[in-house]
Amino acid sequence: MIIELTKGKYLEVQSYIGTANGKKFPGVRILTGGKRRREIVASFPARRVLEVVSALQTAFDQSHTKVPANSFYNTREWEQVRYDVLVRDGFRCVLCGSSGESVQLHVDHVKPRSKFPHLELEPSNLRTTCRSCNLGKGAKLEVVA
Repeated sequence: MIIELTKGKYLEVQSYIGTANGKKFPGVRILTGGKRRREIVASFPARRVLEVVSALQTAFDQSHTKVPANSFYNTREWEQVRYDVLVRDGFRCVLCGSSGESVQLHVDHVKPRSKFPHLELEPSNLRTTCRSCNLGKGAKLEVVA
């Protein structure tokens, strides 16, 4: 089965016979890419097909879900506290000092919203960071000495 994701980009599901510990088993491979170049992104026993299809559907749904208009980051409260934090920090990354028109600034939750929702609008839990300093942080807590 081949599914066209976008123009020229495909997701292909193939069945195959695999071997493990000298035994053959039916399997499924998922390939991605264009018509000329494809790469295997997953390979698994056929008995796990329903589990994997469910995981793919969940991943697809999450990646194609639009942010609701009333989400936290679209509220007046967030816009106001975000601006206040940018002003407080002088429109400068508090970690590396970057500033200027070419620097993309984020207002970062020191303690992540996912784990500390009661602190989502607390200015003492917010700081200005540049995109580079904020990338990869995710919802991890930093240990501050």
